[in-house]
Amino acid sequence: MECISKLKLKKNQEYILSILIENRLMKASDIHKKLSVDLATIYRNLKVLKTKGIIREIVNRDGISFYEVNCEIHNPIHPHFECKECGNIFCLNELTKIDKESILKYANGNFVENINLKFIGICKECL
Repeated sequence: MECISKLKLKKNQEYILSILIENRLMKASDIHKKLSVDLATIYRNLKVLKTKGIIREIVNRDGISFYEVNCEIHNPIHPHFECKECGNIFCLNELTKIDKESILKYANGNFVENINLKFIGICKECL
């Protein structure tokens, strides 16, 4: 965890981050299946990590949150695909430098902290 190794985190937060790095994008319930702590602890630690800007939250149209590490080394900015049938969200290929520059020109000089680009349709499994 090179980009986050200097952070002072609690053990459960470290475990959650390592799970997210390994699996890329997960729901809290999926993280819960991999850790032997209660779901409230998972949500509490996800909230702390999100507040610190260490993870990103992507919410599907049903209000279900998916989480991923917010790190240019382990998980650079990339678009997501949301399936209207199953509600799952999938990571797509990362944006290239040219893509980012093209998107940022629409910011009209405003400071952009994050780019959230989501495609919505029907996934291959549901077709």
